[in-house]
Amino acid sequence: MSNEAAGQRVVIEQISPEIDGGRVPIKRVVGETVVVDASAVTEGRDAITCRLLYRPRRAAQWSEAPMQALPNDRWRAAFTVTTEGRWQYTVTGWVDAFKTWRRDLRKRVDAGEDVAVDLGAGASLIRAAARRAEAEQKKPEARILGALAQDLEAGDSAARLRLALDDELALLMERFADRRLATVHRELEVVVEREHSRYPARYEIQATFREAEAHLPAVARLGFDVLSLSPDPAPGMAEGFQRLRDRAAELGVEIALTPPLPQAPPLDRRRAFVQRLLLAATLGASYAIDSPPDDGAAELISLVNTIRRENPALQSDRGLRFHPTDNDRVLCYSKVDDKGDNLILVAVSLDLQKVQAAWLELPVDELGLSRDRPYQVHDLLTGARHLWHGRRNFVQLDPLSIPAHIFRVRRR
Repeated sequence: MSNEAAGQRVVIEQISPEIDGGRVPIKRVVGETVVVDASAVTEGRDAITCRLLYRPRRAAQWSEAPMQALPNDRWRAAFTVTTEGRWQYTVTGWVDAFKTWRRDLRKRVDAGEDVAVDLGAGASLIRAAARRAEAEQKKPEARILGALAQDLEAGDSAARLRLALDDELALLMERFADRRLATVHRELEVVVEREHSRYPARYEIQATFREAEAHLPAVARLGFDVLSLSPDPAPGMAEGFQRLRDRAAELGVEIALTPPLPQAPPLDRRRAFVQRLLLAATLGASYAIDSPPDDGAAELISLVNTIRRENPALQSDRGLRFHPTDNDRVLCYSKVDDKGDNLILVAVSLDLQKVQAAWLELPVDELGLSRDRPYQVHDLLTGARHLWHGRRNFVQLDPLSIPAHIFRVRRR
């Protein structure tokens, strides 16, 4: 690592979740996981390390979680809120001299270069870590690090290389990293409430998304937990629902969708019910239905509710993201659970009369999918499985059968 790099600081920005620049706290219930993403960069090519810091607001010490590097300079870690009240979280990052040295050493070894000088530089880094351990009154660790520095400077070349690239050494060096120039982002807050899903107060309204958004402050002020509404599916609904959901999250109100039954011939009423059932059950964590149009809908309702129970991504209003299509009669969106393990992709036709087809545009990097290798999508409504490739994939939806796909995406 260059002398200039030694004085570099990491720039941390675009932390998520964050509402209104951190002026409004996010909300969770006891036992939920908060997944935190951030962008972290530095000048040059030196390696960096990031940590998620979190604590109950009145706690004196921060807890830490290592952050995983993602594509496009993004980093991710998570913590679980275990008590009611306000919690704080933030991200810290620093230029990591040992990680940079270890990465470059591996490249030189692979290239067959002489690394004697590099091993001496690594020993100096380990001795510096030993001094930091001593200053923290971690005498056993300080002695171990001191001995490892000596081993790295002398002895059999193969043994020295194994030591230099040893994962246990890397973990020990992480514990005593040089954080003097670490960047710490501003603190953000999460308000943690008790679980109220068994006894929510529900406010019902028939309105458009825009009209419902105007009602939200009053609904929150009156102490309601859930706003239930019956929108009409139409092109452009993605933007309206996104605004409504974001504003509801700021105010701590959950959105529940209720698919209304239109006045129409029985066949059309059934198609409309199925369409709205699938939208309501996958867009929101909560939903409600009126009486189904006929007994034949019972099997589909049971299947949809089974899908919701088995997929955590559908049990939260967080993790929802809309995706563009080349057909405004096809709505596409994905939901992912807090841990990032369960990814659901939904495509719904907004046309009750005609077959609709569309190319979906998926942000494969953000969804954790490979650009080069295929990934499997499993249609939970029909049981069909497909191998998709890259960001553009094709769907065709027929209102005479099922006007939607609910795909569970399996990362390969």
